[in-house]
Amino acid sequence: MESEKIKNLDELIKKYHGEDVQIVDKKMTNLTAPGENYLSDIFKLDVTIKNKNGNESIEHYVAKSVLIKPDMPSDMNVEIFKNEILFYTTVIPTIRQFAKEHGLQDKDVFPELIAARMNLDHTDKTDENAVLILENLAEKGYKNADRHKSFDLDGAKLILSDLAIFHAIPLALKIQKPKLFEENIAKICKLPIPPNKRDEMSPSSPPNPPPPGGDKDGKMKPPNLVPLLTEVAKEDIFCRNHVDKLEKFITDMEKKMLEEFGAKTDPSLPFATLCHNDMWLNNTMQLSEQEKFVKNKFVDFQMCNVSELFSDLIFFLFSSVDLITLENHLDYLIMFYHECFIKILEKCKCDVAPYAYNKFMMKIKDAIPSKFLHIMVMNFFIIYAKKGVMGGPFNMKELTSSESHPIAKKKFLFLFRKLIENEWI
Repeated sequence: MESEKIKNLDELIKKYHGEDVQIVDKKMTNLTAPGENYLSDIFKLDVTIKNKNGNESIEHYVAKSVLIKPDMPSDMNVEIFKNEILFYTTVIPTIRQFAKEHGLQDKDVFPELIAARMNLDHTDKTDENAVLILENLAEKGYKNADRHKSFDLDGAKLILSDLAIFHAIPLALKIQKPKLFEENIAKICKLPIPPNKRDEMSPSSPPNPPPPGGDKDGKMKPPNLVPLLTEVAKEDIFCRNHVDKLEKFITDMEKKMLEEFGAKTDPSLPFATLCHNDMWLNNTMQLSEQEKFVKNKFVDFQMCNVSELFSDLIFFLFSSVDLITLENHLDYLIMFYHECFIKILEKCKCDVAPYAYNKFMMKIKDAIPSKFLHIMVMNFFIIYAKKGVMGGPFNMKELTSSESHPIAKKKFLFLFRKLIENEWI
């Protein structure tokens, strides 16, 4: 049975529903296709429960367990999974309590935790028996947006308003209760990178950081982006005149990335707060009414850390918003996010002077170039990869322009043009 992949499952479920319930039946099926899950196995879990009055109900959950493979650094996977467990058991309750204190309990962007454990021994050491059981958002009508279509203006505004909540409430907590922020957020939200892995990584590796994996020696083999992006740039009348700047820019960004890889952001920086660190459309789920998104939840918190919020904002915009919206409304969307961000800080009674729009925009200018390579890897090799074909960080071959998705190419040209026009290169 699939449910036997998670040991002592009844015990976990009864902790949530109470010991007087009876588990009548369990059905568990894979939610991710083989090869598409990099850090954890994810299952759809349907549990038939009988209460003390003899009434039965079917409860719908999502179960996550640590993915262990011979060719992957399992110790790193276990540590990352531990971080997500602590995110649900410590970080989210801390944020919710602080939000409630400021009348913001309706500003909740997280799924509900049903049960969690580190192991079978009831200790704080995480092993292959670590499990997370969450509410099944899909059963409540939530869906992922189509990654080839991305978000239009209204969809982007919904996500950005929630992203402002995700960033601003922990930031207000940092300002007002710095010790609590350090203990319950900063110490938990960090990605463990084994020192030997950092030495093995190529300067061309995707930033922030890539999922573990690679060749038989455990080394990442990321694609060389220079030939591809140079080829695409030559196809555009404007961009072809600036191709000479492209290779140096990519080299400089690779070098900067390697220097900063695994480095801890100074939490005292004004815009340093809790960041998702993988903020693209597959890690969001929306509820729709009459073909319009009305509510959103963020998922997958394995990569969360404390860093400057611009990383999430820029990565989301250029990876997950459709090209027409970017071309017509990019400046507006950045301003919209900032307005939502400031409103939350004001409701938390924080001084917003350090977060004024002019200071915010000065930092944006630095963030866009620094996210360039991460965005390109995601757009060319993951988001706009052919559907139904295994892609992702373990199967990145060198692409040519003719093999690349046309929207990925257009997004690159749009961003490269922005970098040139604003003299960010």
